[in-house]
Amino acid sequence: MQVRQVLPGDGPLLRAAGLSGCPGTLVLEKEGAAIGAALREGEWIKAVYIAPEWRGRGYGTFLLRRVCAGGPRGLWARAEGAAAQAFLKKCGFAGSGPVLCRGVRAGADNAVACAHTFLREFIRPGGFAVDVTAGNGHDTEFLCRAVGPQGRVLALDIQQRAVDATNARLQSVGLAHIGHAVRADHARLSDILEKERRPCAVMFNLGYLPGGSHALFTTPHSSLPAMDAALAALVRGGALTVCAYSGGLQGTAERDAVLSWARALCPQAYRVAVRLFEHEAGCPPVAVCIEKKCASRPPHSS
Repeated sequence: MQVRQVLPGDGPLLRAAGLSGCPGTLVLEKEGAAIGAALREGEWIKAVYIAPEWRGRGYGTFLLRRVCAGGPRGLWARAEGAAAQAFLKKCGFAGSGPVLCRGVRAGADNAVACAHTFLREFIRPGGFAVDVTAGNGHDTEFLCRAVGPQGRVLALDIQQRAVDATNARLQSVGLAHIGHAVRADHARLSDILEKERRPCAVMFNLGYLPGGSHALFTTPHSSLPAMDAALAALVRGGALTVCAYSGGLQGTAERDAVLSWARALCPQAYRVAVRLFEHEAGCPPVAVCIEKKCASRPPHSS
């Protein structure tokens, strides 16, 4: 049994797997027969397929392990249906929705790292992205690098200190021609985005400004309507991430409100992944990662 590159005779298997013409596809061969195929692109497992007559014998697990070998530590995969989710979880993936991940390290800023990894799948060069809570500009810088020199990033923050810090960061790293921060309340996000083209990615990093006053913080009263506005504005096939913190009564209340909001989203319209990091000390942030499906659906299920 071996895992190899695609050969000319693999066409029927690749068509069955939905991988025809996909560069980087690997094929599982046993006793001269091609019995499975898989594809990994960067941090994402795109497909793992085993021919029906060979299923239930461990070949899928073997192929997935080979595809993951040598890849990044943190991997993501979409699992449509209970069987696919059970298979991925057996192989070490975790998550509470159809988007699962494996090997993502926990830490103080791990929710942010999760959000960045997730968004790389959806941001295309030349796209438009929005950082709703600019803070010190770390997410804005990430988005600028992701959309590239032909793209554009809009960053918002209600505090002038954050706006200045973000613009200074972009200037210092040579990205000011791509992104720019303005002072604005994200409670007005719907009005702001009406004047823009549809974004492919939107980021929220809730709480208070790092290094700033803890008396100034985001609240569900403004954050949840802003998230609804962001989802409505997103292009189909775009993505939104929310990092929510659980420190203090205010942070915990906002985190719980965000989780309730995300879990109420219509599953026919959105794919939702929630990473809780419950075993970390202190008050670890929560990462909520949402993909807007291509079909048009209402934002919340009834």
